[in-house]
Amino acid sequence: MYVADGFTREFDEKTLPDEVKTKMAMILSRHRQILQDHELNEIALLGTCQDEDMQEVGWRSSDSWFVIVLPYASLMKLRGEDDGDDTRS
Repeated sequence: MYVADGFTREFDEKTLPDEVKTKMAMILSRHRQILQDHELNEIALLGTCQDEDMQEVGWRSSDSWFVIVLPYASLMKLRGEDDGDDTRS
């Protein structure tokens, strides 16, 4: 999961945060036309939300790429930061 420019985190089914699991389930319940991975570019990745009611949840951009919308505090926690302190080493 990309959580910052050049910074990714890896999760499995047990470690993926519940908030992300819930949003993924909501996204996967929608059956919308998506791009194939090889058709995806940066503009298409961020601009493929087809449902206005999902803009605060996230969307599926291609076969294996998703955009998950998270509150700032949740994103900072995923990045390993708390109250603006970067705890990554």
